[in-house]
Amino acid sequence: MGKMPGDLFAEFEGKHAEGLTDGDVKYHNGFSSDLSTRGGPVHLSLAFNPSHLEIVNPVVEGSARARQERRGDAEGKQVLPVLVHGDAAFAGQGVVMETLNLAQTRGYGTGGTLHIVINNQIGFTT
Repeated sequence: MGKMPGDLFAEFEGKHAEGLTDGDVKYHNGFSSDLSTRGGPVHLSLAFNPSHLEIVNPVVEGSARARQERRGDAEGKQVLPVLVHGDAAFAGQGVVMETLNLAQTRGYGTGGTLHIVINNQIGFTT
């Protein structure tokens, strides 16, 4: 996403900017950046992810929907929500199915979400 490795490692060493401490583990922090591509600039936004498996999913969907509405992107061609799941959490957390069902409604749909499910082989969610 363009975060400088030195900045990332400094966060793990406790050398973060004053006032940015939230008490959560460092790998739950969000980040956003603009990347230059051949097709033009692309904005990436990584949501802050609390220690509750999959609870960030509807937050990401709502954020994507709001961005689409702000841009006038009724067809969902400019904003793509991407969710990364652990395999056990994907199958075991009710919020996943609730989010999938909301995606089919007029008021909450985004036109599609890319779901990446990773087998981390340590699933103990259910």
